[in-house]
Amino acid sequence: MNAYNIKLCEEYHWNDTLAICHLLQGWYEICRRQLSQAEKALAQAERVLRPSSIVADICRLDWVWALLAEGKGEYEKGLQRVNDALFTAADKGLRLWQADLLVLRGRLRLLQINKEGKKDKTDKELLERVGDDAHETLKIAEQTGYIWPKVEALEFLASYHQTRANFPGFNSQDEKTSAQRYANEAVSLKAGLVLTEKQIEELKIQARKEFEKDGWMRYYEDSW
Repeated sequence: MNAYNIKLCEEYHWNDTLAICHLLQGWYEICRRQLSQAEKALAQAERVLRPSSIVADICRLDWVWALLAEGKGEYEKGLQRVNDALFTAADKGLRLWQADLLVLRGRLRLLQINKEGKKDKTDKELLERVGDDAHETLKIAEQTGYIWPKVEALEFLASYHQTRANFPGFNSQDEKTSAQRYANEAVSLKAGLVLTEKQIEELKIQARKEFEKDGWMRYYEDSW
């Protein structure tokens, strides 16, 4: 469907919408682990969205660029993108984007710590900032009712405590207990949010019926 939207936007020169389609394509390719394709799509989105000064779109763009950096193992580059977007989101009061960005920043920091594996004073300080990001995300989630970042924050709090268990100066067993508690809470919360395979199939059938009813299916097929 996004490929069709890209074709339509190109045909009618809807450049702003086309840039969003390329952004979504980049995100999709990251999920598929097609990172070179993702980079090409994001570069196309960048050319339009960055000069547009539309703050929400720029935050979204930097978030996806940071996801790409995460996929490539370029954690420092990802953190730069996230920090730029966080500054903008905080300045404009975009609380929902703050939550998503804090989750990603915490995850990138944790990956960076585990990659380096030094367990020195610098890593310990960075690890505590991971915890700060997680708790700030939970606070925003509670205030706004934005549930997915809460799930993700609980998941990386579990990882945070599991990592602390391997650092000197912490009670290993207490940290592992906390990690398990947060992991269980995340699983319990997610269970009420994720659709079953049966529900997904039912929604697909319903969507197709509505698509055909409105006559869009015929137009879509003819256009290809």
